[in-house]
Amino acid sequence: MNSEHRYSKGATILGFFLSFGVGAAAMRLTDGHKLSAPQGGAQATAEQRPTTSLASTTKPGAVRADLYVMSQCPFGVQAETAFKEVVAKFGDELDLHVEFIGNAAPTGELSSLHGPNEVKGDSYQVCAARYAPAKSFDFILCQNENSKEVATNGEACAKRLGLPADKITACAEGPEGKELLKASFKRAQQAGAQGSPTMIFEGNKYEGSRKSIDLDRKS
Repeated sequence: MNSEHRYSKGATILGFFLSFGVGAAAMRLTDGHKLSAPQGGAQATAEQRPTTSLASTTKPGAVRADLYVMSQCPFGVQAETAFKEVVAKFGDELDLHVEFIGNAAPTGELSSLHGPNEVKGDSYQVCAARYAPAKSFDFILCQNENSKEVATNGEACAKRLGLPADKITACAEGPEGKELLKASFKRAQQAGAQGSPTMIFEGNKYEGSRKSIDLDRKS
């Protein structure tokens, strides 16, 4: 797939996304629904990008979408809900990755804007991506049904979806989940993502108008 076609498809996917949840009027593309040019910090290297896609299968040349959120951020949850429609429509033409925004202290302690429960929710979601990548976005959507309880509803969501609940819970409650989340925080920082949600399509950070949408920021 040539570059022009990829960007055209990316613009189509982004335009479709904006028609749900956040609304095209709230977050409109500039310059006739074209993707913005790469911004500083938005172009991630192969090493910086996550290795696990949330799509079960993707076609060669699928459009890469990186979504940076906080698990208890209502605007991040709104964006994930909008992506549900995008995933349903574009299927294997979309390569969706979700990363998390937070901080890792020199002591190793992890923190996020909405507190320890959000960190725990993030941990469950990165662990779902680790042990059930094909269903991990469904897992996120399940937790989002009550995003205030993401620290405690992970096991129930895993069981409901038929995922390896024991593995996901052990991961989220132990050192593995902490390391996975720390790595996700690092990728978000490398991408320059501070506001939840931050969206990057094909390495290009979405820079459209945000006048009518609120963002949660880590600082």
